[in-house]
Amino acid sequence: METATCLLENTVQEYQYLLNNTEIPGPCISHLHWDDIRNKLQSEAGWTEEGAKHIANLARNYGSFILRNALALAITLNIEDGKLGL
Repeated sequence: METATCLLENTVQEYQYLLNNTEIPGPCISHLHWDDIRNKLQSEAGWTEEGAKHIANLARNYGSFILRNALALAITLNIEDGKLGL
């Protein structure tokens, strides 16, 4: 069985590969092409339109610090899909 750390590393690598050709202009998120990112999430990562919108908004609005802590809490509480079920 894969550990949470291994799953996270694999997912990060998947998104890095997926967004390899996306211009990332540095730490300023306002310059990212969010429509392109959502489209790639749908077309290449299997997200629904609604799911792609949510995951992009989570990353954009909360960033890795908050989401890392939310992930740790969800893993601790054994919450895999959450109440939205995206």
